[in-house]
Amino acid sequence: MASFLGFIILAVVSWASILWGGKSGFSELFMTETWAGVAEFIGQLLGRGTEGTPAFLDFASWRDPLWLSLDTIAMSVLAIGFAALAVLLTFLPAARNAAFGELSGS
Repeated sequence: MASFLGFIILAVVSWASILWGGKSGFSELFMTETWAGVAEFIGQLLGRGTEGTPAFLDFASWRDPLWLSLDTIAMSVLAIGFAALAVLLTFLPAARNAAFGELSGS
């Protein structure tokens, strides 16, 4: 219980030092200039003030990022496969109870 209470106290103190001790930018979240910038950004996303179709609605421009994303997913799956193979090849010899103990079958 004491460690949990210590954790809560440290978390509160650290967040307090971040929010009030330095320039965290938290107070800028409530400024009207910030929300005006957000409205302008969303307006530009929707194509307001620009000619033509916004980029996210131009489906021809999605082709290259889509294929690059699929390549990234394929590389991730391949890396996970290599890691799993490496684990399977090394964990049995490294585990003393599996190699010499009751799990060895001898």
